[in-house]
Formats: sequence, C-alpha cells, structure tokens
Amino acid sequence: MNYSTFQTVIMERLERDIPDPKHISIQQVTKNNGIVLDGLSIMENDCNISPTLYLNYYYDSYKHGVAFQDVYQSLLRDYQNHRPSTALGEVEPCIKGEYTPGDVRSIFPKEIGDSIEEGVLAFGKKIKGFDRPDAVLSGVESRTSSPVRIVREKDSLEANYKGIYPCGEGAGYAGGITSAAMDGIKVAEAISKKFKKI
Repeated sequence: MNYSTFQTVIMERLERDIPDPKHISIQQVTKNNGIVLDGLSIMENDCNISPTLYLNYYYDSYKHGVAFQDVYQSLLRDYQNHRPSTALGEVEPCIKGEYTPGDVRSIFPKEIGDSIEEGVLAFGKKIKGFDRPDAVLSGVESRTSSPVRIVREKDSLEANYKGIYPCGEGAGYAGGITSAAMDGIKVAEAISKKFKKI
C-alpha cells in the first residue's frame, strides 16, 4: 500500500481501537534539522497535550517488510507508553522532599517534549540504560538567569558582608553552566589571593 493509504488505514484503525472519544489528527512537523515529518497526535478529551508519533518511521518499517499488523501494534504500544506515569518502576528518585509521578510533557510546549524525548533516546544508544522504560526525569531547569545581582567588590569579589563571595548564575554573574563555572574559578582565585597574603 502507498503512504497515503497507509495513513488512512492507521487513522481508521485508531478510531476503532482506542476507547473513549479522542481527537486524532495528522499534521506536518518541521524538525530542528529541517526535515518535515507527518506527526500523528491523539488528543484525549481531558488533556491539552498529546504525544506525537511520526508515521514516516512506521511506514519505513512497513516498506522494509514488517507486516502491517505488527507496525500498527508497535504504534499502539508507543502511544500507550506516552501516557502519564502513575507509579514508579525499579528506578526511584533521589529527590529530597515530595515528588509525584506524572507526564513531563504537560509542563512543556510540545516541541520541547519531543526534543527531550529524542535526546533521551539518543543518549540511550551511548549510555546503556539511560532510556530504560522506568527511567525518571525530574526537575525543570529554565534557560533564564537571575533577574537580580548581588553586589560584590570589584577587585576582591567579596560582598559587603565579609567572607561572602556571590558568584555564578544565581548571584547574577553568569548566564549558563559554563560562564557560572568560569565565574566560580575567578572567585576562587580572588579568595586564594586574599588568603595567600596572610
């Protein structure tokens, strides 16, 4: 069957097999590298996000000899795996304080959720177990820096409270992990000079 028929049959099967009314659609998605893919979204009634399953990859499997029913079952499994977690597997978070299983995608725009998933899967090819099914993704780090700056003396890098050396992103002296590390080295050198004189 050609790709257009493949898409139609997939849509018909999903509408038949997935319980409860849902909105199922296919939209073209342009990835970061410029490749355009056909993203299948299955939007549940009580949710404003959904996983995107790229039909191009499933069709490639079909073209390379995998039976349609096997391709379809794989697509269904992948859809179910994107549903929010309700319990932990063997991996337990090492977070201090409270946590609860959920769907990380619900706190991000769809494009970011897709990119995180792609990154986790890519690392899984380099680090065994990184992409295991019960892996835990916790916390969100924004790409913003501190909106305030703790004032420090120009030469000693000391704050107006003796012995306090504000540095890095949280103190307003860096905009990311590398510049924060460099600022930390700069402050360590300033402290070293101060105590070298003693």
